[in-house]
Amino acid sequence: METVHKVQVKFNQHLNKYKNHFSLPVFKFLRQMMYGILLTKHVHLNKIGAVLGEKVTLKKTTERLSRNLQRKGLDKELQNVHLQSNKYVIGQCKYLIFDHSDISKTYARKMEGMEKVHDGSRDGIGYGYWLSNIIAANSDGSTVIPVYSELYALNHASENEHSENAKVIKGYNLDQVLRDAR
Repeated sequence: METVHKVQVKFNQHLNKYKNHFSLPVFKFLRQMMYGILLTKHVHLNKIGAVLGEKVTLKKTTERLSRNLQRKGLDKELQNVHLQSNKYVIGQCKYLIFDHSDISKTYARKMEGMEKVHDGSRDGIGYGYWLSNIIAANSDGSTVIPVYSELYALNHASENEHSENAKVIKGYNLDQVLRDAR
């Protein structure tokens, strides 16, 4: 029981960093999504909505969660707040590691935006999405913090980011912003 309490305290401490940057409804949505994902170990809205135990129907809860997920620019806002809130810790790290990879969706057939990607685990071509990740780490590995993550499909990318090179350059520019913050 003591471990559960410690996790809840850490969870709330982490979330409170974001509280002043978002409106109350958006912050409530973020809290409920993270709480739901932690409890259910799923990202399915029906499962998350079910554990929230709201007094409205599950359908209404999932519609609200879905509407908030579709909020334009939420990903950029979260990214910026994350960087600002953790700028000091990230700045203390010696290494920024950039990983340009992919996620292969072996059994998916009709997911939006899927395209051919290199499936490294099978050493072939499969369908899925591209992934860019940047993490910061100190030299002894005791601090590892996610800095940036983007899952995308080049066939659905904006006009100025329609190549792998453009995505790598975008990640590199973020690296430069972080270096300047040190």
